[in-house]
Amino acid sequence: MKKSKGKIVLIADADLSAPINQFEKLYDELKKGYEIVIGSRSTKDAEVIITQPLKRIITGKVYNLLVIFFLGLNFKDTQCGFKLFDGEKIRNIIKICKLNNFSIDVEVLFLAKSFNLKVFEKGIVWKNNTFSKVSLIKDPLIMFVDLFRIRFSIYNINK
Repeated sequence: MKKSKGKIVLIADADLSAPINQFEKLYDELKKGYEIVIGSRSTKDAEVIITQPLKRIITGKVYNLLVIFFLGLNFKDTQCGFKLFDGEKIRNIIKICKLNNFSIDVEVLFLAKSFNLKVFEKGIVWKNNTFSKVSLIKDPLIMFVDLFRIRFSIYNINK
């Protein structure tokens, strides 16, 4: 994202768990004036074709509750890897991010809130890929610690 140059920037999981045609749904919302549109597997308009294993679903729900509690981000699915950004806005955010792991999604949304950006969560079509690289032991611990790092970091924010 740091090296992107476009007016809009799309990120997607390499395994295309969200088919690329879901871009249109996010882009339609961006055109309405939102600066960030995050794909969601958890909104009422989402269509999950292949679900994650129950352990991953529970871990994700618990993490989402922690994100709401610690960071005040009221989204149903911060970790979906399909997001569309206003290019200029995301480059301003990403240059001050401190994390470089699965927690960067939450850090970006936390900073977007600090910048008073308009963020919309849109349901998408999504299929679980069984070859996930997420460790259900190590990664949740790191991400939990990262919530504190995000909450108590001092960011150089020039609004």
